[in-house]
Amino acid sequence: MVDAPAVIDLGLDRDAPAPKRPPGHLWSPPVRRRWALAGCLALILATVAGANPPPPALVLVDPAPPSRTTGFSLVGDELYVMTGGRESRLFVYDLPDGRLRWSTPASPADIVQTWRTGDTTLVLSQQTRNSCCELAAYGSADGELRWARSGSVVGIGTEDELVVLAASGATQVVDIGTGRILWQVGEPVAWQGTGPGYLLLIYPGGVAERRELRTGAVQVTGRIYEPSDQLGALDIVGGRLVVEYRRDYQLSTVTAYDVDDFDLAWTRSGLQVDGLVGCGLVVCLHTSGGLQAVEPGTGQVSWFEDGWYGLELGQRRLAVTTGLREPRVVSLVDPWTGSVLLDLRSWQVHLDDGGGTRLVLTRTPAGTARTTVALADLETLSVQVLGVIPGRATECQAGAKNLACRTADGRFQLWAYRS
Repeated sequence: MVDAPAVIDLGLDRDAPAPKRPPGHLWSPPVRRRWALAGCLALILATVAGANPPPPALVLVDPAPPSRTTGFSLVGDELYVMTGGRESRLFVYDLPDGRLRWSTPASPADIVQTWRTGDTTLVLSQQTRNSCCELAAYGSADGELRWARSGSVVGIGTEDELVVLAASGATQVVDIGTGRILWQVGEPVAWQGTGPGYLLLIYPGGVAERRELRTGAVQVTGRIYEPSDQLGALDIVGGRLVVEYRRDYQLSTVTAYDVDDFDLAWTRSGLQVDGLVGCGLVVCLHTSGGLQAVEPGTGQVSWFEDGWYGLELGQRRLAVTTGLREPRVVSLVDPWTGSVLLDLRSWQVHLDDGGGTRLVLTRTPAGTARTTVALADLETLSVQVLGVIPGRATECQAGAKNLACRTADGRFQLWAYRS
């Protein structure tokens, strides 16, 4: 049953004669309004029907890479593809259109990571799983090989144009532009890490050195654990040096020292700690039962979650549950409270190297032959579905505007997306 329309009394004299219509108007005002409205609606429908449909949010790009692809990497607006065989080459494509920028001969290897700093591109590659690694510097415009050195990357100071390598028992600080070793420490170290403008070296006996990154000048020294202690792990977290070492096979002691002067900040004993993880400005410990967050200033436990491992993402971090070697992101978590901000259990999460505010997500439902692609916005904590990829996509990597994956038949494919 339809309700009768409401009658609104405007205070007009309903007994007064109707006003005369001006000559030339054959229809009453209500009739004219209805026809005018119909005309506007017809014009809108005609405009919509004639307009081009919006472009799809997910578009297949064909960079035409060689079939024998051993590894690939997305960095900024570039795609790096390494091929195997006797004539191995490194191919670099422009994004998002996939046009070839340059290619150059290269040793057959898997691409571990790539960086772009100034007019130089750094490519870290690994020939076998048991050997690591080689760092090669190429001209970003033409692909000219400028220099190459063996060693794993400890840290990169983009502002100083320096890279720190751990190679053959030595720690080397290398100028990115020339490949020249500015200074090095020839003796083995238990751990090394970089901070803003400095290199931190921890020697096996427990002596710590903080050195100026460009010159190697020693800024401060101190002892942070005894030679008899068994070192477990080290990390620089929240502006503090966090040290974990094991007293026996079951219990550990975690101690934090200020990185500026190595003064003791706090210590906690009798813990079952498996490792450390960065949680933005919070200290996080991987314990035997789960993930424990510690307030960096006091060492007090902020929260604990059973069964979690941690993976850092800027000032926020992601909780993972399948282990440290092959983590699967399940939730976006507030590091200060441990509260879940965004549930991502049904998605595979691909971290963008640019450290932006979005995550690329993929999902292949069981029994289907297609992969759904979506974006997770870290600011609005929302998920937007972009489109569907035919087949099962694996080994995906995310860029600022592109997604690269292998398909079920082993082929390499690239997609451009827009939000």
